[in-house]
Amino acid sequence: LDVEGAEPRVLRAMGALLRERRPDLLVEVLENTAAALNGLDFLLDGSYSIFSLADSGPVPVTRFEAGRFRDFALVARR
Repeated sequence: LDVEGAEPRVLRAMGALLRERRPDLLVEVLENTAAALNGLDFLLDGSYSIFSLADSGPVPVTRFEAGRFRDFALVARR
């Protein structure tokens, strides 16, 4: 999901679908969207494993943080 800063709005609008279906997601996180993404409880409630996609490979994280690596994978826990 790379919608030029609208990621939190798009994910919030898809909240019911994401809670029900739990698809795996790839999300770009920018400095101005990290706080809003961290406010989406249904992404951080333990239903997803979250990984920062670094040059060395996926790095497990517990929150979104904009930095050198802006892409994050969210893998649904079944």
